[in-house]
Amino acid sequence: MRRKSLILTGLAIAVLGSMLLIAAYAQQDPCFPPTITVPGGESRAALETSDFPGLWTFRIESVKGHISKVEIQIYENALPTSGNSADLYMVCASCPDPYGRPQADCPDVENPSGQNVQAGSVLIKRVTLWAESSITLDEGVYCVRPLAFGKGEVTISIHPAL
Repeated sequence: MRRKSLILTGLAIAVLGSMLLIAAYAQQDPCFPPTITVPGGESRAALETSDFPGLWTFRIESVKGHISKVEIQIYENALPTSGNSADLYMVCASCPDPYGRPQADCPDVENPSGQNVQAGSVLIKRVTLWAESSITLDEGVYCVRPLAFGKGEVTISIHPAL
């Protein structure tokens, strides 16, 4: 009887933990998420902002499967576009979007002036837990587009200059 009680308690804890994790992801700001999960062979994108110039750090928070490297492209003068699916972050596009997609409504994002241009890129060659890479950027709003190479998925946290 005691063993059955322990098993039920363990299952209840597992279910509660899963629900908390799902709730945490559901509360992420779709415009400025603190982490991006990228399946191998695919790209995801999100806007990030900093009010100060300085070092931006990108850190591997989790790795599932075999991801050989992660390349992160960073663009300036970008806005998010709507039309994202539940498991795909918004795509950053120039203003106006070259494909004619409507712009999403993100607070604190003004219409950019100028061309959507690459501000830099970061490469993480050894994709292991807590591996990180950094780049120095000016203050502003940037489109961050990580691309994962391999099979599986990787979660990347973004730490703009403070």
